[in-house]
Amino acid sequence: MNAKNFTKWDAEDLLQLFGLEARRSIGERLLPAAGMLAIGLVIGVGIGLLYAPKEGAKLREDLSNRLADGVRGVRDSLVDLPVKMGISAAHPETTHKTSRAATRSSSTVS
Repeated sequence: MNAKNFTKWDAEDLLQLFGLEARRSIGERLLPAAGMLAIGLVIGVGIGLLYAPKEGAKLREDLSNRLADGVRGVRDSLVDLPVKMGISAAHPETTHKTSRAATRSSSTVS
C-alpha cells in the first residue's frame, strides 16, 4: 500500500494501516460458541450413557420407548393443532375418499 494507490484502498486497508481490524458480527462470535456447546452436549450425553447403571439392551429399550412416546406426543399435538386454532379440518379418510371419487369422476368425464 502506498499513496499512489490510495484510490484503490478500502475500509479494511485503512484499518490495517492504523493497526486495527473490523469488528466481528454477532453471528461470527455466536456460531462457534453454539457449535462447541452442541459438541459438548453430545459428548456429555455419550459419557452419561456409558456410565448408566442399566445394561445395554435395557437402556436401548428404555430410550426407544421414550423416543416413541415423544414422537407420539408431537404427532398428537400436531393433529389437535387445527382444532385449537379454530380451523375445521376434514378427517384424513374423508379427504382421501373425496379425492378418489373426484379422480374417478374426472376420468369418466374425459
